[in-house]
Amino acid sequence: MLGSVYDGNPSVLQFVSRDSEEWAFENVLYTAPGYFAENKGRCVECPDFFQLGAKWVLTIGIVGYQEPETKRHNLLYAIIGTFDNGVFTAESEMQVLDFATEYYALQTFKDGQRQVGIAWLFNWAMKKPIKSSYNGEISIPKEIFINANNKVAMRPVNELEKYVDEYCDVKLKAGEDHRINKGKSLRIRLEQGLQPNEDLILAGDKGEWLAISYRDGYVSIEETVVSEAQYRARAAEIKNLEIIFDAGIVELFINDGEICATKRSYKLSHCKQLKVNTLREKNIRIETLHTSW
Repeated sequence: MLGSVYDGNPSVLQFVSRDSEEWAFENVLYTAPGYFAENKGRCVECPDFFQLGAKWVLTIGIVGYQEPETKRHNLLYAIIGTFDNGVFTAESEMQVLDFATEYYALQTFKDGQRQVGIAWLFNWAMKKPIKSSYNGEISIPKEIFINANNKVAMRPVNELEKYVDEYCDVKLKAGEDHRINKGKSLRIRLEQGLQPNEDLILAGDKGEWLAISYRDGYVSIEETVVSEAQYRARAAEIKNLEIIFDAGIVELFINDGEICATKRSYKLSHCKQLKVNTLREKNIRIETLHTSW
C-alpha cells in the first residue's frame, strides 16, 4: 500500500509482488472524496490496511488538509469495507479516529487474536517550545477493533495494568477538587461518564489546565493556551470515560473507545489537581502508573 495522489485526489495505490523484491502496480485501492483536494489535501500519507474479523479496515492521513469547520490539521481516518480479489469496497463513511489530531501515522500489527496499533504524536498546528524535553513521542499501544455500532474503536492494551503502582477511589461534587501527589503518569476512569454541561479538568500548580467538556452534543478538549482549531467530536452520550496522562500527553477514550482523542500540553507536564463541574457526584478511580521518565 502506497499513499499517493491519483487524478488530483489523495489516494492509496496497491502494488503486488511474488518475492518482496520486484513490485508491480495493481490498482487504485481507495480514493478520498473530492472535498479533501478542494481544501488543500495533497496526498495520502502513512496508510495501513488490515483485517478485523470478516471486514477490512483502511487507515489514512491526508497531507495538507485542514478541516474548514474546525481548522484542524492532520486528522487520521478509518474506513471499513471488504477486500476481495484485490478490490477494496468501502462500506462505511470516513471515520475520524482521533479528534484531537496529535495521533498520526498509525501503524498496526497482529498479536495473536488482536490488532495492536502505535501512532506518532505530533501536531503541525502547534510549535514545540525550545525548552521542552519531549519531541515526537509515540502513543501507548492500543487494541483496535470494530464495535457493535460498526465503528473502529481503540482501547489501551491489557498489559498497561502491569504498570499500576497504586490507586485510589474518590468522590467529587461540583466545585470540589482532588489533590494528586504523584501526577506525572496517571490513569483516570469515570465509569459514570459525563452528562451535558459537565467538565472534567486536569490542572497544575501554576494556573495551567486541560478540560474535557460535554456541551451541545459535542465532547471537546480545551486548555490554557487558546487554539484556533476546535478539538471536538459529536457524542450522543458519554457513558464512560478514561484518560491516560503521561508527562503532558492526554490519551482519551470515551464509550469504550468509540470516541478517542490525543492531546499534548506543553504547559501541563504534571497533573496536580482533578476538578469537576458536575450536576451529580462523580466516582473517579485514579491510578498512578510506573514510568521510565
